[in-house]
Amino acid sequence: MTDFKIRLCTLENNCFDDISSISKNTLEKVQEDITNITLYNSHFLVYIHFQINLIEFDSLRKKISKIPIVKLNMNKISTTRDHLKYNSITINLLSSFRFYLDNAEKHIIRAFGKDSPELVNFKSELSSYFDNYFSYRFLYKLRDYALHVGFPIEMIHFEAKENITKPETMVGNLRLLVSKESLLAEKKYLGKPVTNDLIKIVDDIDIIPLVTQLGALLLKLEKHIYSLHHEKLECAISNLKQFAGKYKTIKNDIVIIVDMKEEGNYINFNMITLPFVEINDIERFSKWPK
Repeated sequence: MTDFKIRLCTLENNCFDDISSISKNTLEKVQEDITNITLYNSHFLVYIHFQINLIEFDSLRKKISKIPIVKLNMNKISTTRDHLKYNSITINLLSSFRFYLDNAEKHIIRAFGKDSPELVNFKSELSSYFDNYFSYRFLYKLRDYALHVGFPIEMIHFEAKENITKPETMVGNLRLLVSKESLLAEKKYLGKPVTNDLIKIVDDIDIIPLVTQLGALLLKLEKHIYSLHHEKLECAISNLKQFAGKYKTIKNDIVIIVDMKEEGNYINFNMITLPFVEINDIERFSKWPK
């Protein structure tokens, strides 16, 4: 592999297997396809980051749901350490939520321009979420409250449907409650819409159902962002699959070696890896139900 500038190879177990040489024109086309995939994937990873935190929160929800009353020990589920765990998971989720929104806006500006209709439509969608969904606007502002005031989860409440004849069979759920009184004492971090919401609410707020709805809203939003890239992504993925052809296997990578130079006893080169891991992730997401 010493008499060429651009070579297509497989890479498996740290071993290169030469396939063929490729032209500079072919390399440029491949790089364009890779760029289209990377452009979307750099943002998509931020959505996955939110999903990781959402899954962690959902795991907590399942752990504190459907608890038989005969196994309930409030002393063990309301310790300082448990309180810290509930709040840590919640704050991670809230932070990743806002990080996702900020990144999504920057991504659309980079991809389509600050005066683009894509950005106008994106901001309109967010305004619609804020206006129409208490879960969205409350959790959006709860992150600010947590950042400036402290842990949002103050109380843990067990709730079960009463069974007078067989009380030992009762099953209930823990509710993670944010104090309405504490929130209103720091209303400067909430804004007028959320403050007005809280004034109308009688009880403290259980964030579990709100997080569930937030997850559905952000999935819808990410599906919209994906749709903006869909045509280019589909074309780029098809091109790269065709380019790799029969040489791509589950175990190997397809790489392009460029700028190879022999310098004494060493060989230096640059390597471009075709993004099949990213392609698989994007294709799986495209099949998620909305």
